[in-house]
Amino acid sequence: MCDFSKISNHIVFVIRSGNNDLLKKQLNILKKYNLEVVPYSNFPNWHGAHEYLLHILQLKKYEWVVNIDLDAFVFNMRGIYRTMKFMKKNNYVISGPPDGGTYTLRKGYPYIFNAFFNIFHMKSIHLHESDFESLNEKCFEWFNYPVQRQMSECQQTVENIKKTFSHVITNDNHSKMTEPYYPIFMFLQEKYKHYFFKCGDSKEYPNCPATNVYDPTGKLFLIHTWLGRFYDTKWIYQPFEMNLLRQLLDHTNPLEDNKRRIDFFYEKCNEQYF
Repeated sequence: MCDFSKISNHIVFVIRSGNNDLLKKQLNILKKYNLEVVPYSNFPNWHGAHEYLLHILQLKKYEWVVNIDLDAFVFNMRGIYRTMKFMKKNNYVISGPPDGGTYTLRKGYPYIFNAFFNIFHMKSIHLHESDFESLNEKCFEWFNYPVQRQMSECQQTVENIKKTFSHVITNDNHSKMTEPYYPIFMFLQEKYKHYFFKCGDSKEYPNCPATNVYDPTGKLFLIHTWLGRFYDTKWIYQPFEMNLLRQLLDHTNPLEDNKRRIDFFYEKCNEQYF
């Protein structure tokens, strides 16, 4: 078992929670390691995505903040430990996965972070109140922009980051969508040295693969199942959501198939203990 105290005694894992059953599973894994875990349930809907990020960027009493989705399960905690050591040694301030291009279930920009897993070295992040105010305003504006304008405003950041992006693009179906929190990561990635995790599709469930995430030594440490918002099989979802699920999963019982799929990857991670 890794000893995070060798890096810092001020580490917190934060989760934007929305499903109690999935939260219990996530906590089952994280609590094994005696780390501080703080779930947040007060950031619902689309605006909540950027408001949550802005909130955790103000947790300055911690040296490290680890943001993890409900449906992103730690397979090997040593990978997070190794990543923090790597970041500290090489002066990286933020790390995260690309938002597409190297795995199937995202069509965003490979050169901008997705928010399903991020590590922030808070000691090196210096933002002013005016930064938070302007980013919050920008995200609300961004939400109301047409997609083409959002994509146009990404271009300068994309071109700057593209020059140093070290991973091979394996999936050409990318750079076709954005997220409400993009302005925050664009700002941070322009301002601070950042590290992209290598990601790839799981071999299991090839029609709807999870995303495997690898640490700087090339070892698998995290599995993001995606589709956690559909974990509740009793909820009534919108027709367009059900159409999406039927394309990826069992056409007749997509919700039940998705729940089995997420449970499979959870069990795969929960059996590990490093």
